[in-house]
Amino acid sequence: MSPRPVLFLSTAAAACIAASAAYAEEPINPLGQIIVSATRTEQPLALTGTSVSVLTAEDIRATQKAMLTDALREIPGVTVVRSGGPGAQTSLFIRGVGGEQTVVLIDGVRINDPSTPAATAYISDLVTTGIERVEVLRGPQSTLYGSHAIGGVVNIITTAGQPGLHAEAQVEGGSFDSWRAAGTVSGGSEALTGSLTASVYDTDGISAADKKDGNTEKDGYRNWAVLGSLGARLAENVRLDLKGLYNRGRAEYDGFPPPLYTFADMDNRNRSELFSGYAGLTVDAFGGALSNRFAVGYSRNDRADFETEIQTNDTRGQIRRFEYQGTLRAGASTELTFGAETEKQKIRNIGQWDLEPLKADVDTHSVYAQGQTTLFERLTLTAGVRRDDHDTFGAHTTFRVAGAYQIEESDTLLRANWGEGFKAPSLYQVYSAYGNADLEAETSDGWEAGFDQGFVDGRIRVSATWFEQKLKNQIDYVPCTGGDLMCGPGRYGYYDNVGRASFKGVELGLLLQPVDALVIKANYTWLEPLNRVTDTDLARRARDIFQTSVNWAATARTNFSASLVMVGDSYDSPGNANRLDGYTLVDVRASHALTPGLEVYGRIDNLFDVDYEVIRGYGTLGRGVYLGLRARY
Repeated sequence: MSPRPVLFLSTAAAACIAASAAYAEEPINPLGQIIVSATRTEQPLALTGTSVSVLTAEDIRATQKAMLTDALREIPGVTVVRSGGPGAQTSLFIRGVGGEQTVVLIDGVRINDPSTPAATAYISDLVTTGIERVEVLRGPQSTLYGSHAIGGVVNIITTAGQPGLHAEAQVEGGSFDSWRAAGTVSGGSEALTGSLTASVYDTDGISAADKKDGNTEKDGYRNWAVLGSLGARLAENVRLDLKGLYNRGRAEYDGFPPPLYTFADMDNRNRSELFSGYAGLTVDAFGGALSNRFAVGYSRNDRADFETEIQTNDTRGQIRRFEYQGTLRAGASTELTFGAETEKQKIRNIGQWDLEPLKADVDTHSVYAQGQTTLFERLTLTAGVRRDDHDTFGAHTTFRVAGAYQIEESDTLLRANWGEGFKAPSLYQVYSAYGNADLEAETSDGWEAGFDQGFVDGRIRVSATWFEQKLKNQIDYVPCTGGDLMCGPGRYGYYDNVGRASFKGVELGLLLQPVDALVIKANYTWLEPLNRVTDTDLARRARDIFQTSVNWAATARTNFSASLVMVGDSYDSPGNANRLDGYTLVDVRASHALTPGLEVYGRIDNLFDVDYEVIRGYGTLGRGVYLGLRARY
């Protein structure tokens, strides 16, 4: 057994002894959280039969992180890989499945960028300011979310207005010449609420090309974000919701300068802009037995790259979606969710040497239905089906079933699910110079089974989940070789369905609350991410990750917390080449309320200044010390 599971079990045993000695009232129960992403309707997590993790605004605030991707690292099964400092290109893996096979939503609006080669969501610029909660679903979820939902779904929900008047302001500064400022104003009445948030974040950063290779030029980053919401109760059974976000980032990065063309300092930069907007009208009928939601969502990603002030590309990806969702409830234990969606994706890509821009679009029309019922007040069963009709490759049908069995007397939850996922070929993979009009959809199916168990009146909670997933028809880039019929003059390669992969593993979780003021969390993930063509590990996926955090409310005004993450060895390149050594990082944080509405806080990231790599040749942040002030009204 590796040292990480041993450490996990040892920590659990010691903490359980401490927890059994003394406990108070009102323990945390994550299974009671109300979530929306697992079934697209509000319900307790315990009924879903699905592995879902939730980051609340309080959780995010406790991490004191500026970038959302840094906060997501604490979620079980999630790996974040960044090519340098803040704002650098970032990859997200859920149980080993890549970000190109994951749906990312902001307030229900899909922000995956159609202009990227694989239509991956550009999450490098997302900041934590103005986020109310993040729900992360693990495993295939295409029945409700369609294309790309192979690895899972990241659902980001921004702050909504509440009755009354509320305001919050924050300033922070620290290492790497970093500073940020943010403010939120929200309020309203029972009939009309609104909120507005703005933030700016600036840092000199580090060299994207690792400093240990002689690179000293810092690659800075600046981010601006504005988001707002408006909610209006038009009638007792009619509600209008409007939400919008604008995020702009400017990041410097390094490249491969001549004459050696090795990775080193360069005066490169990129500019990225994200706009997302949502408008939804909810109409309840028959005393709430039938709920109807009519909505439109729009997202646009604009990106440009510059090498020594020469623009090398200019891209734009857009998604427009119209949707209807109905929920029919038969009593308190049975509901049917059904809907229809129509989506148009468009791209416009202009490269430095392109004579004409690449322009393409595609329409997808979808219908879905999902039923859920609870039997004997213990067993909740869920089943769903979806049909997507895509302009390029035709129609595809996906299915999903899930079950959750609660035993209240022993505080036990048993859960299992099986589902399918698919990913349609991206516009770039079909229509670019490397495109292939004969591509088929990537497909996946996976299952999981697990349990959650409470002890000592909920003061101790343990969980375990086993999961397996297979991915077929994966679209990969194929370099041209002699005699290849897909190649011609001036064509260096093309996309084709040549990849296969499998993922299996176990997730262990522990939550301890011996007294109200002390909360200990830990999770361990063992993962086997295999390329089934070569039978080698997929790149940049560690086989084991252990995380733990301790939060202690020392007094009514003072709070201390610390977190530790241990990441195992991985490989930077296909075929188990370029081994990346594992590493251990420790962060410590503290906050103190000077007055009921004024708080000073601080943190030390990478306390022991560990030098590590997540991508060969790219730098990572060393020790950072930060101090901030937060005011609330």
